[in-house]
Amino acid sequence: MPTPQPFVQDVSVASPELTSFNEAQRLAEMEKLSSDYTPEYTGPLVGDLKSSRELAHEYVGADPIYVTKTSAMYPAYTHYRKIRGDGNCAWRAIAFGYFELLLRSNSVDVVNRERARLRSLGNLLKAADIRDYLYEDFATDTDSVFQVISTSILEEDPNAASALLTQFNEASDSSVAYLKMLTSAWMKSRPGDYEAYLETSVLEYCSIFIEPFGVELDHVGVKAFIDCLVIPADFRVEISYLDRSPGSEMNIHHFESGENPYAPTLRLLYRPGHYDIIYKAEDLSELVPFLDKPQASLVQVSFMPHLPDQFFESTPLNFFLQPVNSVANTTTTSIRTNDDRDRFRASLFQYPPFQPSPLPFQTSIFRNSAYNPSHYQSENFQPELYQPELTDVSSRGGHGSRRRV
Repeated sequence: MPTPQPFVQDVSVASPELTSFNEAQRLAEMEKLSSDYTPEYTGPLVGDLKSSRELAHEYVGADPIYVTKTSAMYPAYTHYRKIRGDGNCAWRAIAFGYFELLLRSNSVDVVNRERARLRSLGNLLKAADIRDYLYEDFATDTDSVFQVISTSILEEDPNAASALLTQFNEASDSSVAYLKMLTSAWMKSRPGDYEAYLETSVLEYCSIFIEPFGVELDHVGVKAFIDCLVIPADFRVEISYLDRSPGSEMNIHHFESGENPYAPTLRLLYRPGHYDIIYKAEDLSELVPFLDKPQASLVQVSFMPHLPDQFFESTPLNFFLQPVNSVANTTTTSIRTNDDRDRFRASLFQYPPFQPSPLPFQTSIFRNSAYNPSHYQSENFQPELYQPELTDVSSRGGHGSRRRV
């Protein structure tokens, strides 16, 4: 029978250097290893559309608050688009959502207008002393996304959404770098809009949180990016927060100019440290073309007394129309109404069937007075009351004589 051997702990796995460190040195080394660690991200930068029910599956067995809120997303939000979580998810989500709204506009004029606006923002970069050679390539790659959108609209490409997704994923890093520069220059050009929310200067904030690649955006940075890119395009942004706040539904924060309540909306889902894009059913419906700017509907108002104002159906000129099948049919009312008093005539020779009763004052003086509406010299002369055979002509002696004129 073999002799039992005493248990000896094998410490050969541990690094010789680490074993000689004291506890404080070990913690410092672990911190350094953690900060130097770069995770390997997989999957596309911007993913394909998926059912929002998959989000609920991700949180099965998680905190009950998350389970409740993700389960309540459907059917209000039918789809979502996953963004790679590499620290630039907010930049990619907002940028792709912006380009996607341009594609859904189905208007080359809208695309060209935004294309020119982003080019003009190069003046902000010059004002911030950023040399052309630092951003020219990034700007060119970003402009290529506009070109794909314009071509898809002109050619009525049925695969336009796929073409946009492919092009954006190819140019995504360049676009993010360019948009970071624009946002930084935007904040520096109007520091008063953001300094109240910062613990440091705008210049220092941009150098730490906006300009570096792979740094997550906080709320102030998200607002500045939306102010620079999305709001001037007459778009809106809704961010739904999936967090542990009380309630069964997500809290929603809105970013909008307030000038156009029908503006197309970019919807984002925020989970701690990460942004994705979410969609309602109407966001994915086929939309009819629309004009560039919102216009008031044509309203025709009747100024005739005792008649209601008439509103006629016209082509709505909202910047972003709802799907055709969701627009209710509007029934117009006829402009002809019944009025027992019949205050007007359709024709000079068509007299109303109703004749007013004789006026109470029928003296000779009143009949020949300009206040008598039956007298042809009256400002309110009514021809139907004129009776020439009753016209009195005063004699020189003051005695009136009645004769036919």
